Amino acid sequence: MDEKMTQKQQLENLLLTEDLEELNNLTNQFNVFKALKLHNIEIRHSNFLSWLLSAGENHNIGDYFLKEFLKNALARYRNNEQIDVKLHDVVFEDFSDVEIRREYHNIDILITSPKNKFLCVIENKIWSTEHDDQLNRYAESVNDDNEFLDYNKKLFIFLTPTSNISTEPIIRGNQLYIQMDYNQVAKAVERVLKYKKKLLTPDVIMFISHYLAILKNDIVKEKNELEYKLCKEILLSLL
Repeated sequence: MDEKMTQKQQLENLLLTEDLEELNNLTNQFNVFKALKLHNIEIRHSNFLSWLLSAGENHNIGDYFLKEFLKNALARYRNNEQIDVKLHDVVFEDFSDVEIRREYHNIDILITSPKNKFLCVIENKIWSTEHDDQLNRYAESVNDDNEFLDYNKKLFIFLTPTSNISTEPIIRGNQLYIQMDYNQVAKAVERVLKYKKKLLTPDVIMFISHYLAILKNDIVKEKNELEYKLCKEILLSLL
């Protein structure tokens, strides 16, 4: 009887605290991507990234995200002489003329800047893996394309959720692909919200914030310290 009373008291004490309500608020926040069931669909991520990467889009940040994205991708390879594109090729150039193409030669995202003779192929994988010699075929398709024959800065990126990736490029045929993870994408998105927030409309802030939330909670699965603290406090209240 005493044990049952103790359990009942513990449960009542829990219900009287705000910890349970706080945890509920954190884990049940509305997210437009989840509401539309877009958070696990690979092509939707590619579409959203294409929007952010395009300097001429209505997010009003120009080539800022593009540069942050490429800087993060190149960071771990900056001392690799085999990579054609260097950090200074990204930082000190103007990419206002950039063009983003989706599914060009079946490539997930193709970034081109005619002014800089720059080209970037991005193969985006969320929950699938490379197949049918994709990376080699995509490299061959752009290297043999007459439109890009005089492009002397070409970067090839293999983007996945995996954070434990090698600093060695992937070799496919005669082409090197640098590896990038979605944690690096999240960092680039965070910098937009931190340093370019004044340029964003409330709708764009909400849109980008929701995307960052699904990156952290569903793709890279970053541990939320506040959620952990609340769970710990609730557990301790029941002991």
